[in-house]
Amino acid sequence: MTDTVLTRLRNLLSERPSVSLESPDRNPAAVLLLVYPKDGDYYIHLQKRAQHLERHGGEACFPGGTPEAEDGNLLQTALREAQEEEGIRPEDVTILGQMDDTLTRTGYAMKVFVGTIPYPYAFKPNPGEVEEVVDVPLKVLQDPASWREEARWQQGKVNITYAYTFGPHVIYGATANIVGQFLNLMKRVNGNERL
Repeated sequence: MTDTVLTRLRNLLSERPSVSLESPDRNPAAVLLLVYPKDGDYYIHLQKRAQHLERHGGEACFPGGTPEAEDGNLLQTALREAQEEEGIRPEDVTILGQMDDTLTRTGYAMKVFVGTIPYPYAFKPNPGEVEEVVDVPLKVLQDPASWREEARWQQGKVNITYAYTFGPHVIYGATANIVGQFLNLMKRVNGNERL
């Protein structure tokens, strides 16, 4: 790999153990966070799920899902789902590493795999699952003007959550948690924080 930022990211991910949140009472899932250079910045790849979907319809998220019998592991799950949802061929993805697991409000423990693809890429979104492909510049996500803090009353107490905005899209929930974790990693990659 010749891109120095992505090489540093891969090195950082390989040097740190990822935190696993697997347990018998949580359902396994996996997502693929794709990052690539575009127009002088780095972008992460999201999708807006189709509105008609029963779970998380209309939400911004990473490609991914739950394991199927043919998946040998959760990395294969993430790659299979990315191909089914957006036509991203597994052989086009260079895996850079794995981030900490993330919990969802629906009881899933998600493995988060970080990869890159050559850009431009001919995404082929499956209209049954994906309404829109969304490339988000890291500089937008790093800008405090894009951040939101939301307070919700849940189970008798105030729960503070964080979200990001990009155009008409609001990135919240587990996806926002993953984005936050990734932005912290990128600070370290760029030398803004001690390794």
